[in-house]
Amino acid sequence: MKAILLKDVEGTGKAGELVDVKPGYFNNFLAKQGLALQATPAVIKKWKQAEAQKAKEEEARRQEALKLDEKIGQSKVTIKARAGEGGKLFGAVTTQDIADALKKQVGIEMDKRKIEIADPLKTLGGHKVGIRIYPEMVSQLQVFIEEA
Repeated sequence: MKAILLKDVEGTGKAGELVDVKPGYFNNFLAKQGLALQATPAVIKKWKQAEAQKAKEEEARRQEALKLDEKIGQSKVTIKARAGEGGKLFGAVTTQDIADALKKQVGIEMDKRKIEIADPLKTLGGHKVGIRIYPEMVSQLQVFIEEA
């Protein structure tokens, strides 16, 4: 029997999936708990429309992320920090510092948790920083650290 899951069910599937389950499992567990709907033709039609709408919204978010990727790739931010001899900083430039500079200099507001730095930025000069703008898309931002 076919059912559409309303919530994630461990061992069966994720919310929004059309799954094939045994009638007893559906009647005694999924339906009673409100975890699934029986996949009648009317329910399947509604489900397909909802899936198409989700796909359209996801594509719109992806296109927006591509535009943001292009804008970030062309941008450069400069951060001023105190440094000692040899160009070593007192402390490090953090993801929050980069997010603040990106907002102030380029006008892009970005959550600091989306900024990916392999090692702390502790030297003057140019650095490439990854920014996760979409689950499988990382944009590269040029960050220049100058002495204050």
